[in-house]
Amino acid sequence: MSDATTRVVLITGAGSGIGAALARRLARAKAALLLHSRGEDEAGRHRLLAVAEFCRSEGARVEIAFGDLGETGVGARAAEKALASFG
Repeated sequence: MSDATTRVVLITGAGSGIGAALARRLARAKAALLLHSRGEDEAGRHRLLAVAEFCRSEGARVEIAFGDLGETGVGARAAEKALASFG
């Protein structure tokens, strides 16, 4: 993997499955991560928060965002959050 420390990565579906596995892998490489999930229920939110906590424990800079990316403006807000947090 290339030097991930200079990368900002937005991972959708980061609360479980492939998204969570990718987040963990990139956290070990110290990437800056914006972890995203729809957050439809409390269990889904809890899973995303647990992945974020793990990634931080690995030394990654992490922000989280919730929302349905199919809805107008949700993707733009996620990108704005990443820009504000990571430059």
